[in-house]
Amino acid sequence: MWQLIRDYPIAVILSIFAHVALAVLLIVGVSQSLKSKPLRDVQPIEALVVDEAEIQQEMERLQRLEEEKQQQQNLEQLEKEKRLQEIEANRQAEEERLRQIQEEQLAQQQKVEEERQRLKELAEEREKAAQQRELEELKRQAEAERRAAELERQRLENEKNRIEKERELERIETQRKEEEARLEQLRREAEAEEKRQQELKRKEEEAQKKIEQERQRKELELKKAEEEKRRQEEEAREKAEAEKKRLEEEARQKAEAEKKRLEEEARQKAEAEKKRLEEEARQKAEAEKKRQEEEARKKAEAEKKRQEEEARKKAEAEKQRLEEEARLKAEAEQQRQREIRAANARRFMQMQTAYENSIRRKVEQNWVKPPGLGSDFGCDVKVRQIPSGDVIDVVTENCQGGGEQLVRSVERAVRKASPLPAPPDPRLFEREIRFFFGPER
Repeated sequence: MWQLIRDYPIAVILSIFAHVALAVLLIVGVSQSLKSKPLRDVQPIEALVVDEAEIQQEMERLQRLEEEKQQQQNLEQLEKEKRLQEIEANRQAEEERLRQIQEEQLAQQQKVEEERQRLKELAEEREKAAQQRELEELKRQAEAERRAAELERQRLENEKNRIEKERELERIETQRKEEEARLEQLRREAEAEEKRQQELKRKEEEAQKKIEQERQRKELELKKAEEEKRRQEEEAREKAEAEKKRLEEEARQKAEAEKKRLEEEARQKAEAEKKRLEEEARQKAEAEKKRQEEEARKKAEAEKKRQEEEARKKAEAEKQRLEEEARLKAEAEQQRQREIRAANARRFMQMQTAYENSIRRKVEQNWVKPPGLGSDFGCDVKVRQIPSGDVIDVVTENCQGGGEQLVRSVERAVRKASPLPAPPDPRLFEREIRFFFGPER
């Protein structure tokens, strides 16, 4: 109930007023009815029901109006908040713009003040101009000598590099010639091996010829033996014929039988001897051929294995030599790169130190020592600059031994030193730099 009153106070109040007005009307109506009509003609129940429905409808309508009003108020509130946010954003942007303008004006004022201070101090610096010019002249001479020495060093370095390159080219040419000589030696060895193989083949052919000549000689001897045999047979035949004639028919039969026996025996012996000699010659020739072929094969195989092993060892040695040479070259190159990086790092650190020292010296040159300042003082200085070297902000920290006078004098010296010296290498430039101002620690 109380939540309803808090949420819709106007609707609840209107509803209460409506109920009160309705009650008053009912009371007045009943009183008038009692005066004008009998009691039986009054129908309060029906009238009360109708009025309650109207009241309920009115309340619902009022509640809807209140809800619509509340929604409208919420929308208006959101719109107001949105406009306020936009106004706040515009205000912040305007404040930021004004702040930037103020910073620019302040920077401009600082530049004007610095320019005024520079003009004021120009008169003081004119006294040092002669000494400064002389110092600059000495510096220029020293720089010219340094540049000449640097050019001479570069020339010597280039000459050294050229000589090293020529030596490297000579070494490569020597290696090439050695490789060509090694290939020529391998070619000569291959030609010698080919000649040796041809010689082995020639010897094998000569052996074959000797075997063939031996076979022909054996055949010739066999023919001679056969001719001798025929001659002996002829003599025997003639003797047998004579004996036959002498012994007549008896001797003829015996001689003929003996002749046949002897002829058969001689034929068999000759045939057997011929076969034995042919088989022996064939076996000897075949054995000799096999022996020579096996010997040649073993020699060729052994020579081939020897050459392959020698070539493998040479290739392995060459491979190891090249790998070792490549490893040494890679190690040398890595060492050279490390030395180059270390030298570059040292040179970069030296340039950075020189850059910081040049800034510190310029600040020291523009520093006016406060009266009464002792020798034990110092400040950590943080300077913000732009690429041109112009100082846009300076902050001193951890100042000791001088108080506020030291702080102001150091800040003035930094601003008077603007623009700061340019770095020897653009990579050294930083928008914010820090250094210690004071006697050497």
